[in-house]
Amino acid sequence: MNSLEIQYFLTIVKYGSFTEAAQALSVSQPAIGKQIRQLEAELDCSLFARSGRTLSLTEAGQAYYAYFQQCRFQLDLLKVGIISWKNRKKTENL
Repeated sequence: MNSLEIQYFLTIVKYGSFTEAAQALSVSQPAIGKQIRQLEAELDCSLFARSGRTLSLTEAGQAYYAYFQQCRFQLDLLKVGIISWKNRKKTENL
């Protein structure tokens, strides 16, 4: 599992469509599909229920969505903390 797969997964959920997610991310739809297939293979479950043009999360997809959202939130907090720490170090060195 890598951050690109997670980003694509979260973007598909946000837009409700592989096509719209691909457009938002400026990548091809096949590229997104490939990353999601790899993620589903690694997790050994389907994340999306596909029925014609309708796309919804499976139970596993819902669980991973909540988990990935929390991971992204924690990563954002870490980034802010590191930037703050770097800024403090710069002012201490003046």
